[in-house]
Amino acid sequence: MDTRTFEPYLIDGGYIKREDLTQTFVLPLDEVLQRFQFSPYRSLLERGGNAIEKEGSMVGLEREIDNYIVNFLRLAKYFTFGLEIVIAYAILRQNEIKTLRLILASKEKGLAPEVIKERIPDAY
Repeated sequence: MDTRTFEPYLIDGGYIKREDLTQTFVLPLDEVLQRFQFSPYRSLLERGGNAIEKEGSMVGLEREIDNYIVNFLRLAKYFTFGLEIVIAYAILRQNEIKTLRLILASKEKGLAPEVIKERIPDAY
């Protein structure tokens, strides 16, 4: 995929600048890890990147992204009031539905239970 195809989907205001993402889009995994070694996404990129190299598929990276989001949303349970609780609840429910669909589709395709368990992200 070309960087121009990827760029419209980027949103400003995160830990990583838009320019950094577009510059590292074409780099090998080792260089990407070096550039983001001090970001909160280092471990996610490391585990997901290793899964890509080992399995040749993006399933491991997607699982790690889902795990990161779930762990981040767990912080909402420390809020007594606020919109954070409602948003976290909605996103976690969507994640559960996505996981259920993944399980059902995998069973329909006849995948082994071990393969299905590898694809399932952590639960809340």
